[in-house]
Amino acid sequence: MKKIIKKILINLLIVIALAIIIFIAYIIITVKKDNEMVKLKDPFSINDDSSLQIDTTYKELPTGLINAILVSENDTDFFQRETSILKAIFDKNYLNITMIVTKNNLMLTDSSDFIRRIKTAYISRYYIEKEYTKQQILDFYINNIYLSGNGEKNAYGFAAASQIYFEKPINELSISEYTILAANTKLPSINNPYKNFEGATKARNELLDKMTEKKYITEEEADKAKNISISSLVKGTYINVSTDIDTFNNHMKKIDEALKNDDTYGTTAYNGIYKVKYNNITFIATLQDNENVTSNYQTYKYEILYKDKAIEIPELQENEEFEKSKFYLLKDNDKNNAFVLISEVSPTAVHQKYLITVFDELGNILLSKTVKTSKNMEVDSKNNTIYYSYETKLGEPTTVENAIDNAKSKEDFCKYLKENYTDDNYIISGNETYEYIEGKINQKEKEEKTVKYYKEKADCK
Repeated sequence: MKKIIKKILINLLIVIALAIIIFIAYIIITVKKDNEMVKLKDPFSINDDSSLQIDTTYKELPTGLINAILVSENDTDFFQRETSILKAIFDKNYLNITMIVTKNNLMLTDSSDFIRRIKTAYISRYYIEKEYTKQQILDFYINNIYLSGNGEKNAYGFAAASQIYFEKPINELSISEYTILAANTKLPSINNPYKNFEGATKARNELLDKMTEKKYITEEEADKAKNISISSLVKGTYINVSTDIDTFNNHMKKIDEALKNDDTYGTTAYNGIYKVKYNNITFIATLQDNENVTSNYQTYKYEILYKDKAIEIPELQENEEFEKSKFYLLKDNDKNNAFVLISEVSPTAVHQKYLITVFDELGNILLSKTVKTSKNMEVDSKNNTIYYSYETKLGEPTTVENAIDNAKSKEDFCKYLKENYTDDNYIISGNETYEYIEGKINQKEKEEKTVKYYKEKADCK
């Protein structure tokens, strides 16, 4: 019996040993191919209009920032140690700066997180740390790490982030400022200082506490840095850049819903500048700060640019503001493009007041008109048409459209018409339709209804 058990254990150990050998062989063989993709000489990010990258070296960074990075990445012994394969095998949370650099330069397709982690550690240890110095690895890290941005520009590297967030060179950053950046390496989009002051503040303060524990800074320095509000340090405003007009309008709709529901957090979350670009035309809408609002309406400041030059749009009358704005694209058989801006003008009485502005890709105003209506404006992008109906106030608090249904009696309604409208031809409601054809806006249809029409509809004698 003992011989049988011994034989089973020996066979089991042989199987385990073979499995380990096969696994190691697999890692070594596949890693050689994967490692060909790692080149630390070239920038990791794509240098285009949507990103900012400023090359620098770790020697140009403040010593405090280097310390903050090492503490943030839990790699304070970066310069003294080599990547540990054993730690990568037994600790799923093990990740050092070299491994971050390796991971950001590889597109490993292995389905297992475990295998990817082992490969990353293996390449870091036996390729990256053999071919490059620690200074070169750190230089690549500080120049290529993604640190979110202001929406319009993504920051790759600490020097770029310093310019975007604080509008200053990296060697001029204070403790409070550089710990914001170092803490932002973990969840850059979620803890973006523009959009999430609370999250960014919490991450910064936790890093300051860790730096105090590691004796990199004193408690007094940490407390002083914590007392500085992130909102007072960050420059500029977050710009929500949409890639298409529908996405842009969905963003604005979310703001309107947040305002309608008196959702302070929602309004704050969607605060900032909203921007969408189509060929040569750029539309920018800025949700105004509550402190700047002069009435009960939340206002938008908007701007239309043609090739980055402002287009003059009609000015509002005194005491008028915009409550909401919508932006549409009309296409004329793919030959011409026109843009429709419809803004709700406030304050109003019974009827909503709208400003319709239509302009082409050259910045020419094709139509500018202010209308009053109790119905929403409609733009049919598919058929290149703009439609709206209008109604003149007829009594309080109702309108012509539902006056007959809401009147106490047919006689009361007829009496009201007779006493208030002596001219049977007085126009009290109607609709207009505009069509975009051959690069021009033309009135397609117009229908008007008079007092006489409503008298006849109500069968007034």
